[in-house]
Amino acid sequence: MAIIIKKFDSREATVEIDSPSVDLQFMVLGTELDAEVRALVQATLPLTYGNLVFQHYPIAHQGGSVWEVTARYGKLEPKEAGQSTRSTPAAATRRSIGQPSV
Repeated sequence: MAIIIKKFDSREATVEIDSPSVDLQFMVLGTELDAEVRALVQATLPLTYGNLVFQHYPIAHQGGSVWEVTARYGKLEPKEAGQSTRSTPAAATRRSIGQPSV
């Protein structure tokens, strides 16, 4: 069974007025399956850290059933009324709802 532990020196912060962020570092031990790592991370990590919200997490296999995980927390960017964000394989694009895609 895999476990997740927070690294001792895990809080790297960027202090900016417009885009503050915090990176929390974790280790996942006891599995070779990246799907199990993702499931454990998603079930364990909090959605907020202080006044920052969860953004994303890269995972890196270290070998021997050891994984490094870095959770990024940042400022929640409000969406403009009538706007949606749509991800594509090439890049994220923004368009107005009701407008045809070009």
